[in-house]
Amino acid sequence: MKAVFLDLKTLDQEDLDLSGLKSLADDWVFHDLTAAEETAERIRDAEIVITNKVVIDAALMDAAEQLKLICVAATGTNNVDLDAAKGKGIMVTNVTGYGTPSVVQHVFAMILALNTNLLGYHERVQAGAWQKSNSFCLFDYPITELTGKRMGIIGYGELGQGVAAVAEAFGMQLMIAQRPGSRKAQQGRYLIDEVLQQADVISLHVPLAENTANLIGARELKIREGNVLLDNPMPNLIVTPHVAWASQQSRQRLLNLVVESIDDYIAKSSVRRRLV
Repeated sequence: MKAVFLDLKTLDQEDLDLSGLKSLADDWVFHDLTAAEETAERIRDAEIVITNKVVIDAALMDAAEQLKLICVAATGTNNVDLDAAKGKGIMVTNVTGYGTPSVVQHVFAMILALNTNLLGYHERVQAGAWQKSNSFCLFDYPITELTGKRMGIIGYGELGQGVAAVAEAFGMQLMIAQRPGSRKAQQGRYLIDEVLQQADVISLHVPLAENTANLIGARELKIREGNVLLDNPMPNLIVTPHVAWASQQSRQRLLNLVVESIDDYIAKSSVRRRLV
């Protein structure tokens, strides 16, 4: 049985334990990254393929006659043609719930950094302002407490609930948005527009779907006097490169869930083969 991991480097920075994965097949091929033009050749004779972001479409499946299992090493499966896989009897799995502690921690790292003006004060110290001050501290930037502020959460699944629990620990008031696209009122929930207008902090935790695509756009971000995301300078904007989920522990949990998916596939395949 041949197994291929198409883009291991998107998960492993040489800090993950791959032993569980390697024990599941005798013939493993690990690729750091795979370009679109390389995919067909790399999966041509594989029974199991793991992909994080590499696209596997119907044409690629047609050319991979041995392919039986595609493991998406992520929650979203938009890089795999699910209809084509179903038609060809190819199992597709994904992983969920692996990044909650990491994401929640990142959310509050951002919230706390902004409300304490952490980056601004750090830069002032680096510039020597504190060392030259005639006072024992600097008051160059406002510092705001989270207690009593409104925390708006759009998307109240596992991630949203994790954020809510920490927000309450900080003494914040919760505003849980109604499910995007829902026309039926949900008890204890707020319309998204109400959350956008009233919340001091907003955290979004929704998957990309028809009812969430372009959920926050020009209308939702419109401000009477300019735009806080576009006007410069932007001391209240921190952009991170899609790493909220990416703690070492989170990535290891993700990999372990992929191992479980493959192990389950092997067990079921063995039963089928014995029955035959």
